[in-house]
Amino acid sequence: PTVILGSSYVYCYACINEYVKRYHRCPTSNRPITNEHLIKVY
Repeated sequence: PTVILGSSYVYCYACINEYVKRYHRCPTSNRPITNEHLIKVY
């Protein structure tokens, strides 16, 4: 599981990583982000 820095939503790492690479934004808030904003939660 992965969260976006400053967000409480949890995503699949592979899914959110690919999404951010493609769209450069959060799918929930629509704010601009990079892969550096992704935090893996174990």
